[in-house]
Amino acid sequence: MEKSKYKYIDDLEAMKSLDITIVCLKTGLWEEHHGKIVHLEHSSEVKPKTKFFDTNTCRCHNCKVGGDPISVATHYKKGNFAEGVKWLSEEFRIQKIPNPEYQPRAQEEDKWKREVSGFKKTKPLIPTIDIQRTEYKVKYQIFDPSKKREADIAKGKECYSSLSYANKMMLIFTDIYMFSMNQKRDLLNTYLEGRMIDAKHSQISKLGFIPVSKVGDLVKELTQNYPCDDLIELGVINDAEHNVPLSFKLWYVKKGGLIVYPSFHIYQTNLVTGFMFRPTQPEKWMIESNMKEIQMSNNDIFQTLPNGCTYDFINNNNAIKGIVEGGPDSLCCPEKINGKDLLFIASPGTSGFKKEQIGLLKGQSLRIMLDQDEAGQCGAYGYTTFHYKETENKKYPLDDKGLQEAEIHRQYLILNKIKFHEAKHEGLVQKCLDAGVVAEVVSWDKKYGLDINDVRKSMLKGKQPFKSMEEFLTKYTKIKRFVKEIK
Repeated sequence: MEKSKYKYIDDLEAMKSLDITIVCLKTGLWEEHHGKIVHLEHSSEVKPKTKFFDTNTCRCHNCKVGGDPISVATHYKKGNFAEGVKWLSEEFRIQKIPNPEYQPRAQEEDKWKREVSGFKKTKPLIPTIDIQRTEYKVKYQIFDPSKKREADIAKGKECYSSLSYANKMMLIFTDIYMFSMNQKRDLLNTYLEGRMIDAKHSQISKLGFIPVSKVGDLVKELTQNYPCDDLIELGVINDAEHNVPLSFKLWYVKKGGLIVYPSFHIYQTNLVTGFMFRPTQPEKWMIESNMKEIQMSNNDIFQTLPNGCTYDFINNNNAIKGIVEGGPDSLCCPEKINGKDLLFIASPGTSGFKKEQIGLLKGQSLRIMLDQDEAGQCGAYGYTTFHYKETENKKYPLDDKGLQEAEIHRQYLILNKIKFHEAKHEGLVQKCLDAGVVAEVVSWDKKYGLDINDVRKSMLKGKQPFKSMEEFLTKYTKIKRFVKEIK
């Protein structure tokens, strides 16, 4: 699609002005080592340093990778310019700006002029880095219970053209959610039955469902009510140049339907800010690539909280609050235990709950119930990676077992005089502690199942010694509690 057809475009100048050192460190492809910034991808020496220039550019001494912030981001995204720009916009909160080449329709010209004249450009989020620790100073979100209110959706639609892009997005996403709540749920119920999830769980009523056969109706409804340019910009439908033009972004799901896990605005509780979609019948290539859930959000204009992290979740003072991987696991436990509500955040993967968002739970406890595989333990405890060849590295979670194995591997490399670089990455435990949240890591024997849904299915098939999930949680799990020391 021609540039002149887009109302808003990426602010490339703002991206180029980002501190090149911060961008490099943020990718994880560069790290501080003995006072110098080194590039971890290389083909010869272990720790080639990177030179930084006054022009806000850089270049690796060995492989010559570098350039300005956009070039670095493009390299980080495997040479994909669009993905690199998207990553910069999301990580540094760089909002889109009015397109000077946009040509509004005659009847919209006055509205567009008012929109441009009223546009206020915000500064990008520029994290400051303590080079010695390669750590960002995070601006944590703070929960204010007095801010709860419902948005006037009808009024918002009346003055749609004058709304901010974030508010336009939330109106559109809310309409998608309402559409999903008005569809037949037979396929959803069949899916939940197959996963042995309790159909009476109260959170199921908050899930939407879009049968594949109704996706065309959804797109028709959206394009009748909202400008196509906005739907394209917000990643809801494909642009006209796509091989499946003006179709829903998840057009590639051909069978079954999409379970809709909504993310709600923390204060305007009737507005949807993003989605986690789970196909009931994923395509073969999705299964092979372990693509279970697909996100739809625009974190560059409004940061979406994971499903389950709502006003009521945060404000509940009589609850055990946990976090699990993905939607099904959040529906597999009893809703009360020992007289308290048992509530869950369904994180998209192991790192879907951002560090600054965890600040919303300051002073509370978060029970971390990620999968018992390596990825889950790395997500919970963090991990350390040994880089010592171009294409070879070793990763160990920072739990008790992983720390021991990492130390053995470290000594092996030292004794055999193998040059290596070690990089440590924080997990949910450290993120919680930094945000003033007590972290409680739940573990269990893998023979019961790698994730909560597997445990429940195995139990219902009569393969386990416990007869209920409450019994499992109270008698067959261990909880390791982490509290930040006050100096």
